[in-house]
Amino acid sequence: MADKNERRKAWVRIVSKAWADEVYKQRLLNNTAAVLAEEGFEVPEGVNVQVFEQGKADAYFLLPEPLEASELAELEERLAAGNCVSFLFCDDFIDPT
Repeated sequence: MADKNERRKAWVRIVSKAWADEVYKQRLLNNTAAVLAEEGFEVPEGVNVQVFEQGKADAYFLLPEPLEASELAELEERLAAGNCVSFLFCDDFIDPT
C-alpha cells in the first residue's frame, strides 16, 4: 500500500472499525502491527508501531529522531516556503515506506 491517499483511506476504515467494534479496537491497541498488516499496511521488519487511544483531555507530541544537517536545511526551506505545516505534516519529506 504505497499510495498516500490509499493509506489515508485505509486508516479511516481502521478507525471506523475500532469505533464500532471493541474487540477489534483492543486488538489494534495491543497488537498494532498485526492488525495493520491485516488491513494492508506494510510494517517493515524492525519498525515498532503503536496506536494510542486519544481522550478529550489528551494531546500527544512525538519527538522525532534528529535529522542530518542537510535534511534539516531542506526542511527549513520547505517550511519557510509554506510547503508544510510542520515536518510531521510534510508527507513526502518523511515517509517510512
